[in-house]
Amino acid sequence: MSSRRADFRETFLAEAEKVGIVDERYYDLVFDTCEHLLTVDQAVPLLRVSGAQGSGKSTVAQFLALVLDNCFDKKAAVLSLDDFYLTRQARIDLSEAVHPLLRVRGVPGTHDTDLMLSVIKKLQSGQSAEAPRFEKADDDRSPEVQQLGPVDVVITEGWCLGAKPQARQLLAEPCNTLERTKDKDCLWREFLNDQLETRYPPIFECDLSLFLAVPSFDAVFRWRLQQEQRLAEERSGVALLDEEGVRAFIAHYERVTWQMLKDLPIEADIVAYLNERHEIAGVTHNSRPQ
Repeated sequence: MSSRRADFRETFLAEAEKVGIVDERYYDLVFDTCEHLLTVDQAVPLLRVSGAQGSGKSTVAQFLALVLDNCFDKKAAVLSLDDFYLTRQARIDLSEAVHPLLRVRGVPGTHDTDLMLSVIKKLQSGQSAEAPRFEKADDDRSPEVQQLGPVDVVITEGWCLGAKPQARQLLAEPCNTLERTKDKDCLWREFLNDQLETRYPPIFECDLSLFLAVPSFDAVFRWRLQQEQRLAEERSGVALLDEEGVRAFIAHYERVTWQMLKDLPIEADIVAYLNERHEIAGVTHNSRPQ
């Protein structure tokens, strides 16, 4: 296996450089995670990758699938939580029924968790499955679907995968201007917290978890803005978020992000700590294969 690891390194690094990753430690993180996953005694093991906006979780998930295929002869399906956003109309309906802030995609309560769980279960049982595809530039679900499976491994990736609900008394104090001005009665915060407690745990279950720990919330802003700029280049002529828009957007996720940075370095199986340059500053393992 050490030979296969060495043989694929240059190919991996060349692919990583195309998306702006020049830190070679990403290859070691990905390869080691794949090795760890394949010690799991499951017919179709499930790997969960999480991290704040801009942390690189989607890219890392795709690289995990690439290494599994090329170095371990294992086919993986990557399920992004983002593709399971509720449709724009469903979120409009939710915002009118519960709270106006729920019109904005991404927070707990704005995903179709039942659909995601059904796709996970099908793939883990060895079947094929259809998964939705979300177009962020259009802020709505695409009419096209993804045909997945059968596969050897399932990878789920999403910003809040593994997030824990907060103690109720912590919800009362706003964490930013958004909460202070647009959620004065705390209804939005309480709804998100309830969703994390009741609806999301089934899609958080996994055989192995990888958490990308961001160094600061300012880094989340910078990296999320870079993503928006790349998307604008890919979708020429499409108006996307500017700096002010990105700041307002990520404010919706700040509370849950801070809580994850407290909880997941303890609870995730593998934790990669990122520095301000988006390099891997260190990796810890909270579990080892038996």
